[in-house]
Amino acid sequence: MMTAISIKTTSVLGAVFLLLRLTVGAQTVGLEIAKNAEPVDQTSFSATACGPAAMLNALKFGSESHRTVYQKLTGAGDVAKLRFVIGRYFDQPSLIFEHQKRFTKAGGVAHSDLLAALRDCAEENRLPELQGTEWVRDQGTASVEFVRDTHRKLRFSLIQETLPILGLRSQIARYDSETASWNWRKMSDHFIVVTAVPDELREGAHGFSFDYVEPNGGKLASGFIHAERRQAFAGYQGTAAKGRWLDGNRFLLVTAPSSYSLINGDRAKWHDRTLITLSYIISL
Repeated sequence: MMTAISIKTTSVLGAVFLLLRLTVGAQTVGLEIAKNAEPVDQTSFSATACGPAAMLNALKFGSESHRTVYQKLTGAGDVAKLRFVIGRYFDQPSLIFEHQKRFTKAGGVAHSDLLAALRDCAEENRLPELQGTEWVRDQGTASVEFVRDTHRKLRFSLIQETLPILGLRSQIARYDSETASWNWRKMSDHFIVVTAVPDELREGAHGFSFDYVEPNGGKLASGFIHAERRQAFAGYQGTAAKGRWLDGNRFLLVTAPSSYSLINGDRAKWHDRTLITLSYIISL
């Protein structure tokens, strides 16, 4: 575990996240990453390769054991290693989609298929077994408690020096003229790797900042996970083939300016309501 006092922000986020950090406390828990570090870039293989790239980034910037595994992977450099892990751990039958591999350039990788690939890698290299959870608030759980549960889960994995992977999902509100009603529609799914969270949350906190590795472009960034308290929304749980919309603000929202590729600019205009939900967590 590496604990450090830090109120620095990336140039992208600026003063906004400096304020957010000050509101939740400056002491963080996580693994220190050099400012000049070069994360794995998913686009070196495919625009949809965020899952395999997140897997490789979790190894590259994780504990000493994880970094040793990263170094041992076949290939000289990130691009070659990314191709190797896709061939070795993702060229297997999907747990979700019939007659399909875990990863495809057309559709990327589903939550459970990424977890399966990560578990195969962990078993082969004697790393801790990971758990995957569809991250949905129980109706009887207060949003403040759900925020605290989320922080506790990420913090525990970081203390054990295993970097959590978050599944993010974007959605947009659209008017259906046939039913004369507004409905939510899915946009994109994405995976990122958490590297640090605050050590403690203040009593009654509705959110917290976090540092992460963004595979789209290969960069270090910061974001904010929080509960929505004012505007109602529904969120999508599961895959397109086996999923459902849940109302009642059952998901936490994520503000992450460095990951706004999740919001399709061709589909979302300035007046549209768009959200990014935290839909899945892979951690210890």
